[in-house]
Amino acid sequence: ARAAPAAEPVAPLTGPELESQARTRLQRQPDDPAALADLARALAWQQRWDEAQALYERLLAATPDDADHLLGLAQVWRGRGQPDKALPLLQRARTLAPNYEDVWRSELQVLAATGQTTQANTLRDQARQRFPHAAWLSTPVTPPPAATRPTTTVSLDTEFAQLSGGRGDRREQVLHVAHQWQRDSNVFAGAIRTDQLGSLDRYFYAGTTFPLSERSTLQIEVGGSPTHRIAPKQRLGLQWQVQPGGGWDLGVGWRVSRYGSANARLWQLSADKYWGAHQLGYTLYLGSARGASAASHKVQWTYHLSDHDRIGVSLSNGHEVEAESARLSRTRVRSAAVTGHHGLTEAWAVTWDIGWLQYQPGYIRRGAHVGLRYTF
Repeated sequence: ARAAPAAEPVAPLTGPELESQARTRLQRQPDDPAALADLARALAWQQRWDEAQALYERLLAATPDDADHLLGLAQVWRGRGQPDKALPLLQRARTLAPNYEDVWRSELQVLAATGQTTQANTLRDQARQRFPHAAWLSTPVTPPPAATRPTTTVSLDTEFAQLSGGRGDRREQVLHVAHQWQRDSNVFAGAIRTDQLGSLDRYFYAGTTFPLSERSTLQIEVGGSPTHRIAPKQRLGLQWQVQPGGGWDLGVGWRVSRYGSANARLWQLSADKYWGAHQLGYTLYLGSARGASAASHKVQWTYHLSDHDRIGVSLSNGHEVEAESARLSRTRVRSAAVTGHHGLTEAWAVTWDIGWLQYQPGYIRRGAHVGLRYTF
């Protein structure tokens, strides 16, 4: 008898082929989790990040402890170029499925990509004990290249607002230029022209941001106004940011502003939490001037529609030190705003916001701003 011919090897499916198969299965059974997972994987293979992310988030809402779905969403964030958001997902997946090699491997790659070489080497040692024969563990962990493609961004913003109480209108234009030559390193400068309360003011500033460690940065900014009718005569500001992991971004800021013969100081404490396409932030402002102190609070929610598009809402309440015609006063403040950022092309983007601001006692400011960004 003749032997049966050997079976032909089956070629792996391409992204479009897997997508077609998954959609056919979903037509028969719309809530089939396996078909939804295959569709999410196929969309990610084709770098259709928004669609893949939405599907993985839907799957995780139903089965939050599924390591495959956590790994898939983490790979989407890596594809988007935001590995920091992938790390907490991979850490959770590794806890849930400690023998899942792909999860360990992806977490090592994310740690290396974010420059966390020490943590990557520690995790690699643990992986070698668990997977002693894994070939992928033979490659040493190296930090990412220090240099990336330098970029320069030019921004032009304009604001128009109406002031109550017969105070007229407020108009402001801002020109901002920033140059980034590597991750977490940039220099920037700008000019602000403000027309308010019958006074025309000009303010100029410049600064730099540089890394202090793998997860923290420091920003230094100086500025001043030759007219200083509304803007400070001189200003110095510092901002420290740290990303401890788990989707958190924490910051501490301090600045001192010189108005005439008085100084106003402001501390800023912030915490932002990222999960999925959402960002929730809280900021506490602590100000002081002429022996008086003021505290205000701000909460902000942002939803990332895509890599280059987002919308947000912010609310604030409290007291602050307000400068009016070079005079300082402690004022009750409340505000609300809706904001947006939309990418038009890879190089061009537009920003906007519509806001309401109330000073008590004082006036109400209602207005809007629009801005244009160009990156090259």
